[in-house]
Amino acid sequence: MVEKITDKKELLQRFRTEGILAAAIKVIAQKGLEKATMEQVAEEAGISKATIYLYFKNKDDLYYHCVMTRFEKIMGLIREALEGIDDPVEKIKVLVITQVKAMEVEKDFFRVFFTERMSLFLDQSTEFGQGFFKKHEEYEGLITSALKEGMDSGTLREIDPKKAFSILFAMIRGMAMFNIICEKRESLSSEAGLILDVFFNGLNPGVRIRPHKVD
Repeated sequence: MVEKITDKKELLQRFRTEGILAAAIKVIAQKGLEKATMEQVAEEAGISKATIYLYFKNKDDLYYHCVMTRFEKIMGLIREALEGIDDPVEKIKVLVITQVKAMEVEKDFFRVFFTERMSLFLDQSTEFGQGFFKKHEEYEGLITSALKEGMDSGTLREIDPKKAFSILFAMIRGMAMFNIICEKRESLSSEAGLILDVFFNGLNPGVRIRPHKVD
């Protein structure tokens, strides 16, 4: 009997948490983080503001969990899309396409993420920063692993897989920020092919630049 009550409590807590996060994501996407209030989130969720504080310490805590929920959703979509794919190049294509499509769906929320309180996630001395870094490490591991597979098989030119990841990640993030923040007419998802083409083929495949030190 006690176990059933505990399960019900956990179910209620999960239901409440998901409802609050969904409301917060909607409000933050519409208002922006600075202008969004706990009162607005509570109204959107159909609960009292006091109820929100039973689950989240403050607005930063709520926002952190909103971001992590979005990233976990994207990671879930990526893991699902990768099932049954063995070719490393195809894995990278699927990773990029799945990610940009997911970001396109929630572009209003990601516009807030790119422009407000980014520092909340960059300081690894904080609980927020450490949690975000762990999620980023999982994402990095998926791409780095696929890149290394391609290099080991001779399909891709051999360089440091982590540096290759950093280049690809910067391309995805840069294109996302450009399209979402500047509200370009081209959808972000339509740019996935360009990102992949430039990453794999460069602007001129015939040009080879030798690495050199810059004084």
